[in-house]
Amino acid sequence: MTAEPNQGYKLTVYDHGVGIPDPVRLRNPRSPGLSLVRGLVEQLGGTSGTERAVGTRFVIQSNAEPESKA
Repeated sequence: MTAEPNQGYKLTVYDHGVGIPDPVRLRNPRSPGLSLVRGLVEQLGGTSGTERAVGTRFVIQSNAEPESKA
């Protein structure tokens, strides 16, 4: 996770596997992994994007402030 100046936070998760089929159904996911991605995007009030080249890359962006751990 990285902090992007004036853009909030950006989380990138990727692997170099066989990838996932097109189109990705984040609105109605059929797999536990995609359900987790959708839930995280909703919790953060963010947006997500998908890139497919070698494997799959999900990019989640959010303006949410991280909770402080006191």
